[in-house]
Amino acid sequence: MDLDLNVNYLKRCIAIPGNTFYIENGIYKVKNSPDILGNREAQLAFSQLKPEDIPPEIFRYFPLDSLYGWNVKSFGPLYVPKKGDGAQQGYSGTLWQGSGRQREIGENG
Repeated sequence: MDLDLNVNYLKRCIAIPGNTFYIENGIYKVKNSPDILGNREAQLAFSQLKPEDIPPEIFRYFPLDSLYGWNVKSFGPLYVPKKGDGAQQGYSGTLWQGSGRQREIGENG
């Protein structure tokens, strides 16, 4: 994979196959896990920001989705498929298989 500075890359794995990941008020969480995920101090500071304090193009950055209302402070839940799982149906499955795969390996489909 070539490094493209115009593409966002995942810097840390915080959910593994079989996990359900979500962001609640800017804090990263995995369902049924008490672990602290990522940089807790930065997340706590970010959680104190009001939506109007965050530029709209950042607040609604991923996924630009009016169906679920996800934003940088409230995202998911998003199940991370594990080996043997059937294809996910619905929008979240399309989101994972489409844009996630395109970002990771440059595939279109």
